Amino acid sequence: MNVVGGGGIGGVLVSILGLLGWLLIPVGIVLVIAGLIRYFWPREDDPRTILQRRYAAGDISKSEYEEMLRDLEGKS
Repeated sequence: MNVVGGGGIGGVLVSILGLLGWLLIPVGIVLVIAGLIRYFWPREDDPRTILQRRYAAGDISKSEYEEMLRDLEGKS
């Protein structure tokens, strides 16, 4: 009996590669859609989170961080 892909180890490899292809295509589509959603509709962070990130990255000093944090707390 002939199988599409041949017999032996070659046929097994072709079958495995075909199965992987069918599994990876939907996963790739989902990842592309998720990336597009994040690109066109970015998550808006609250000002405190942005301030914490800037301080953690070293963009601002501790005194600047504390001053800006007081300003934010006074406005909320």
